Amino acid sequence: MSSIGIHFFNTQDKLQLALVSVLFLFIAIVLLMPILLNGISRLLSILFVKTPNGALKLGIKNIANNKFVSSNASMIIVVFLLLLMVGVTGAGIDQYVSKTIQQDFDVFITEPEMDFSNYEDLESIEGVAEVYRQFASGAQYDIQGEQDTFVVYGVEDVEGFDQFYAGVTFYEDAKAHLNALENGVIIDEYQAERYNLEVGDTILLDALDKENRSLHDGDLLEMEVAGTMDSVSLSSNKDIVITSFDYFQDHFVGMFNQIEVKTNDRVSADVVKNNIKHHYLDSEMTVQTFEELLDSQKASVDTLVQGILMIVLLGLVIGLLGISNNLLVSFLERKKEYAVLYAVCMSRAQLISMLFYEMIMTFIAVVIIGLVGGLTMNMVWTRFIYAVGLKIDFSFNYGLYFVLCGAVFILLALSTMSVIRKVARLDVLTELRYE
Repeated sequence: MSSIGIHFFNTQDKLQLALVSVLFLFIAIVLLMPILLNGISRLLSILFVKTPNGALKLGIKNIANNKFVSSNASMIIVVFLLLLMVGVTGAGIDQYVSKTIQQDFDVFITEPEMDFSNYEDLESIEGVAEVYRQFASGAQYDIQGEQDTFVVYGVEDVEGFDQFYAGVTFYEDAKAHLNALENGVIIDEYQAERYNLEVGDTILLDALDKENRSLHDGDLLEMEVAGTMDSVSLSSNKDIVITSFDYFQDHFVGMFNQIEVKTNDRVSADVVKNNIKHHYLDSEMTVQTFEELLDSQKASVDTLVQGILMIVLLGLVIGLLGISNNLLVSFLERKKEYAVLYAVCMSRAQLISMLFYEMIMTFIAVVIIGLVGGLTMNMVWTRFIYAVGLKIDFSFNYGLYFVLCGAVFILLALSTMSVIRKVARLDVLTELRYE
């Protein structure tokens, strides 16, 4: 409850609170595991109350009353949630790079000191169909006492900007309000929800120079929220705001200016890129195609995904070793229990059946608690990912969930088979001799 409470309290995605929420979730799962297993055991006991199968009833009771079975279930579920967490993160990032980012341009040009006047004849180059000169700067914002950085775009024609960038969506009358306001600003919908901002509210910006110092000696610009947009295609951080070009010229300095080019259908982006390079041989510009930009981002993501895969494999190995070791210790500690049960009321076949039912009940507990814990984890983990600066959509990956369930079943089955072999060879008289 504390984890969920912190999650809903942390409406501004503060990193410390998000981290505490994630930690509390895992702590709660470990501490509440006996109660959860006891509840599942009671529920299953009610469902199978009329069964004459004593081994089944004993297997159901053991997942709550036996400390070794409970310990195994706790270990499996914690590893299960960790693997689910890294898998959901990797899938979300891959989804963003592969599908969310839209190709709004084919070629882009950057330069350490971008001077647009040097590229006035860019439209005359063969293959160039459309050009957008992007004015961008940085600003430190102060909203309700919270401070961070925005990237500020100066837009001369907001309709032209909207048409050029298909991946940006403006909501309601944001464009009209921006045109009507001298100091208007359109912010991302995420930021508006984060700080509970509405149209007409004001925010304070401290424009930065190229050395990231205050451009106006600490004097803050008071800007009025003209509307909201979805800018995830431009930035995964959703930290872009748009203001009018005139206001931008008066109060900001271009720090991240660049030119973005759309090519015509008859000429490839690589050809246009080379044409631009040859046309401006003496320039210090850097020219890249959208595909090159995307490939560089995909390379970073692939590295991250490979790292996640290594974590997953390491988690599986650690989980396997930990559970196998726990089962071995469990067998050594429970040998006398098995011997007494064999001597009093159960055959070896019934003992083996009991272990099999314990395994099945443990698996059912993992599936139930893993689903509830996984959905909760997905909620609090998304807040943490937002807090570290990656504002992209993460959805619960049911495919990965079922794959992990299958892996847990195989893991439990293999581990249980080892114990069953030992029980089949157990020297009952030797164990009872010391009882």
